[in-house]
Amino acid sequence: MHHLHLILTFLLFASLASAQPNKVNASVAPDSFQVEIMDTLWQGAELVVLVQVRDQNYALQVKKPASGNITAHDIQIGEPGLPAWDGSISFGTLLFDMGSDKSKDKNADKLLEALAEKVVQILKNDNSIRVEVHGHASPDGEEAANTLLSMRRAKTVYDKIVAYIERKYEDDVDALMNLNRMRFQFHGETRPLYPVTSSKNFENRRVEIITVKN
Repeated sequence: MHHLHLILTFLLFASLASAQPNKVNASVAPDSFQVEIMDTLWQGAELVVLVQVRDQNYALQVKKPASGNITAHDIQIGEPGLPAWDGSISFGTLLFDMGSDKSKDKNADKLLEALAEKVVQILKNDNSIRVEVHGHASPDGEEAANTLLSMRRAKTVYDKIVAYIERKYEDDVDALMNLNRMRFQFHGETRPLYPVTSSKNFENRRVEIITVKN
């Protein structure tokens, strides 16, 4: 893992420098392997770089320091599916069609507005709470594709909720500042509610909105 950390650290700095190579042939004795950058995105003040090494997906996450200087010690490496948070409470779920990042709910827009209002109230009422948008995919198809699909689903919902709050509460400084305690994560096919053979497999294609204690 130490060698992998060195390689992925290099990739992260390459991404920050906007080099963003698609593939890098990495060689750190005694290992030699190819690293592929699958996607990069800024999540608030945190950069996420999704890479594939030896058919295994990893997510590099780093919070940008206030000084602007990022060191190797700031970088955390883990698989895209992160451990469940203790004490988390789900207060909203949207379902999606297979292979799509558009909600299948007929009243999706109204549901998202209602959820956005809940987010505003939750963040105002308790400073120790943050809200997270978690994207999931059903265990159909390729694992890497499902990972990216779950990320797109989570980001789509996150962006729509944030846009609604920024538009409706543009004069509410507290509501806008509280958005710093909102983020999204993605888990690919690692957390299915039902097996792929179940008639309820469609419920695995979902985004869950949860509260988490800081």
